[in-house]
Amino acid sequence: MTIKQKKILTLSKYLPIIGKGKEFRIGILVENNQESLLSIGFPDKAEIGSSLLPKPIGKTTYFNAHGKENIRKDLPKISQYKMVNATWNDWHGTSHSGIVSKRFDMYPREVVVPPSEHLCICENNSTLFACSDIMKFSENDQIRILHVINLFLEIFGECEILDKDARPMIAPKIRKLNWQVLPMGEYPWEKAKEHVRRITEFLEVGQKPVIEHRIRKITQYKPDFLAVGNGGFHGYFVLGFNNKNLYVLESVHLGNATYVFQENWEALAQLTKKDILDSNLHHSRLIHNPKWGGAVSTILGGK
Repeated sequence: MTIKQKKILTLSKYLPIIGKGKEFRIGILVENNQESLLSIGFPDKAEIGSSLLPKPIGKTTYFNAHGKENIRKDLPKISQYKMVNATWNDWHGTSHSGIVSKRFDMYPREVVVPPSEHLCICENNSTLFACSDIMKFSENDQIRILHVINLFLEIFGECEILDKDARPMIAPKIRKLNWQVLPMGEYPWEKAKEHVRRITEFLEVGQKPVIEHRIRKITQYKPDFLAVGNGGFHGYFVLGFNNKNLYVLESVHLGNATYVFQENWEALAQLTKKDILDSNLHHSRLIHNPKWGGAVSTILGGK
């Protein structure tokens, strides 16, 4: 069955077609949908088994990749810090500018972790589909199923319900495309900045210096590889220090913290943001407050 609409709010009309407890996928033909697949991060010719967290192009894909925050106005306000690019005059009237941390009083935020649903390229009788993972129609999974269908509708404008029995899928080995790992070698700021500025082109003018300040600080300690996020990881960087077994995850999203891992790169590359938020796998989590620079120096410089 094909669903063609902007968004669905209920699954009641689809239950009789799928059947309770049956396994199924949501999918779309790759043919004639290449532009939509490119828009979320897939390459021109995605191979069977390629799996990708879709790049945000609207509200549903943004929530899928980044989650959301619920503002708790029922709780007292708390103090938070935010890095900004500011300009001020000293007592001589001389103008100065730079990165500063400002304190704000704000209501607490309740973090809702991203669903991190991936799309996978599958094959059925020599025909390629972009598919969800296999799901089972049950009362407990209805929120997830609604989300996956609306994810496809936002990206493609339509989707198909693929009954597992009627349309058997080949289950290939998954090769995730979430990261582009650049060639090994030292990445000082002069070498890393072209990749950083390419990713930060879409940011507001005041945000770019903040991101560059962070990456410039990290590159002072001579990372030996740089990985750039793709698809739903667009705007994320991993700077690796193999000799120290440290991997720094930084983001252009100003509200995020800096994460430091002590995992092999191969393991880190397979993590979704949901994995990171749900599991205590990180070595350090550095909040973007006035102590951030000192914390980076302590971890990467051993000071």
